[in-house]
Amino acid sequence: MLVQLLAISAFVASGTTLASAASLSSLHSIWDDTWAEDWYTQYYVAGNGPLGIAVSSNPANDEVVLNLDTLWQGGPFSPYVRGMDFFSQQQTLLNNINVTQNNYTGGNPTEPLDPSILKGIRKEIMTNGNASVAALQTGYDGYGSYSTPGSFFVSRVGNATVSNYKRSTLFQEGKIQATWTEGKVNLQREYYCSYPTTSCHIHTNSTGGKAPATVNSFFTARPPSASNITCLSSSSLLYTSSADPTITEGMQFSFIAKVTVTGATTTCSSSTGAISISAGATDVFWSIVGDTQYDINKGTRETGYTFSNGKDTAAVAKTLIATVDALSASQIAAKHASDWSALYSGFELVLGDISEISDTKTTNASIEAFTWEKGDLLLENNVFNYGRYLLISCARGTLPASLQGVWSIYTYDDTISGYDLGAPWGSDFHADINLPNAACTPILLEQNYWGAESTNLGSLTTTLWDLVQKTWIPRGTETAALLYNSSGWVVHDEMNPFGHTAMKGGFDVASEWSDFQVAGTWILAQAFDHFDYASDSTFWKMRGYSLLKSNAQFWLENLFPNEFSSTSALVVAPCNSPEQPLLVPGSLDCTIFQHTISDLFRFILRGAAIAGETDQAFLANVANKLANMDKGAHIGSWGQLQEWGALDIDEPTDHHRHISHLYGMYPGTSLAAWNASSPSKSEIYSAVATSLQARGNGTDDSNTGWGKMHRAAVAATLGNATYSHNLYKYAIQENIVGNLFDHLGSIFQIEANLAAPGVVLQMLLQSHSSLSPQVVTLLPALPAAWSTGSISGARLRGGLGVSMTWANGKVTSGTITYDRGGPAARVVEVYEAGVLKKMGTLAFGESWSLV
Repeated sequence: MLVQLLAISAFVASGTTLASAASLSSLHSIWDDTWAEDWYTQYYVAGNGPLGIAVSSNPANDEVVLNLDTLWQGGPFSPYVRGMDFFSQQQTLLNNINVTQNNYTGGNPTEPLDPSILKGIRKEIMTNGNASVAALQTGYDGYGSYSTPGSFFVSRVGNATVSNYKRSTLFQEGKIQATWTEGKVNLQREYYCSYPTTSCHIHTNSTGGKAPATVNSFFTARPPSASNITCLSSSSLLYTSSADPTITEGMQFSFIAKVTVTGATTTCSSSTGAISISAGATDVFWSIVGDTQYDINKGTRETGYTFSNGKDTAAVAKTLIATVDALSASQIAAKHASDWSALYSGFELVLGDISEISDTKTTNASIEAFTWEKGDLLLENNVFNYGRYLLISCARGTLPASLQGVWSIYTYDDTISGYDLGAPWGSDFHADINLPNAACTPILLEQNYWGAESTNLGSLTTTLWDLVQKTWIPRGTETAALLYNSSGWVVHDEMNPFGHTAMKGGFDVASEWSDFQVAGTWILAQAFDHFDYASDSTFWKMRGYSLLKSNAQFWLENLFPNEFSSTSALVVAPCNSPEQPLLVPGSLDCTIFQHTISDLFRFILRGAAIAGETDQAFLANVANKLANMDKGAHIGSWGQLQEWGALDIDEPTDHHRHISHLYGMYPGTSLAAWNASSPSKSEIYSAVATSLQARGNGTDDSNTGWGKMHRAAVAATLGNATYSHNLYKYAIQENIVGNLFDHLGSIFQIEANLAAPGVVLQMLLQSHSSLSPQVVTLLPALPAAWSTGSISGARLRGGLGVSMTWANGKVTSGTITYDRGGPAARVVEVYEAGVLKKMGTLAFGESWSLV
């Protein structure tokens, strides 16, 4: 019934008209009138990249869950038993069984695989269409997991009646705020994490009477013997422990919490590990800093793959707090405000007529009442803006945004009589739009950055390139040589921050979840986009081009004539369309592989001259391979775009959560910008639409938010405004909870949150290529409910920027500006509703009016 209800043909666009008007600021905030009890659905979050916090804002016992982006179990920091899965390793360690010393290899074998094994697999595939790739899987000894350090509590002494309670996350200010009254005392508490000072803060002000006394302490979620909390002074606490408290070799970390108080006194108890603040404080300002031993620059053979700086984290924390302590609370707040505003305010979007929306309901109440049929303009705006808020909050650390951004929570586990400090699926880095570890669905690393470039947050991608360059390429070069007897580098679906690049296997990891050698290639499309959107030739010359070239060297040696179909077209074998169980996951001519690799080659040829490439033999090889590759554009027996070009086996009733074969429509552009005659662009678009409709609305297979968002983006590229909008709303109905987290069952997944900005922008503004003439389409899939709106600060490929307003579904004012890159002029064509509005040569620094 639900599938029929949500079929494309059944979607009906609808707007929302509510009684009272909301302010523009309500589009950039969420709020509730009760404090939080459940981390997953109610806690509000903030962060600066290195640090993340999630807060309950409970006046009696306020929990601030702490996170460090580099705090990981496993890898070179943990001993492990070779051949055991991570969870069994942990149980072994807890049972005090002797284990072998760490010799972490990133999953790679210690000796090269006999080349005849891979040749045999490929021969079987070329004969039968598929073959087992189990011989390429290497296990995941010591893979590890993101770890939670614990919490900081602000606990009131005594009881009080609380009234006038409200808590909010203020996107434009990058902070959380709670206000309430206790008797005659009015209290306001703000929480934020400052990027300029690498610190998080809790700032409480009180007026109208004496504020209550508080006891303030760390909660470690670890056995007392595994952590150390000491008083550094009457106003500061030091907390030191390990990511994995079951071993002595685990990654060390430290936090320091220091308070400045006006109107009260502080005392620190070494026996309880707590700081007491007496009653009467009018201003309480907590500063929290922390760090780990992780060093992303120590992930090479020359450095022994230690990933460790070897530093005393307590000493590092003391240095950090001294820097913060030299500034006043107002100075820290001003630095944070300036830094945050520079990013967040660089883009503005209003969807719909905000005079028709109301902010009188709490966000949680609005979520509970939300249905895709009715929609809610306020929530639709909130979800978009929250995606940008989260990305700014979590993407500027040492590591990029992962499965849960930078936020995770400990949970009590009866089987170990203690707290599980790890995260679902390790909160690691998956790169197949989404890949499960143990038959579940974790992260889309690339999807996390869908809206970064287009919403003017391209500067947040730096840590993504750090991950590739410093953890994927060193070990991935070994993986290419040891498993594939090849040059260049390769990674597979699941990566930790310790350079796990091999094809994960063993335990319950079937090859359908690991046979994905284009994981790195997919991410590199984002690197070219970063160059293209900003026309940033410096990035391209110094970093971007070399990332693509070194990966291309692998693929130049791993494309083969399609003997199965008796053609000379070059294909990949073995390959798998992510997580698809229709075949033994070792097949050939997977559409997602053909598109990502051909994109890689095109990007290299487009950018070679700018990068200063002098190796003409390499470029000739790339051009030759590209010209002879299968194009991944096979239309099957029921009009679908085939998921495997050589095999017409797609099932019309397959509602698999992935739509990987539609990558070329979004986030890729090889299908969106199709210009061949056979098949024609209209035939390709029709086949994509057929496949998209057959895959369903994302409910039947795992009911993931990220799956619905990907479908919505593809529908937008097709120009199907109604279906795209309703999928976006359906994701809100099914997957977004009261704190706006994207949920899969009871688990937080950040992909749909971070994908939302990119999906919405695809409905409003498209330009699939910066090649001349660059075609720009305004309002290509505008939903009826958003017939009025505005954009400011949007970015397009080619260094173009767009700001515009629209009413009654038509652009009423706006400009397109060529303001990044240069100096060469660009030939641009601007369309709206299929009509050419403007064409000509746009000079660098020039703007055109859109009306």
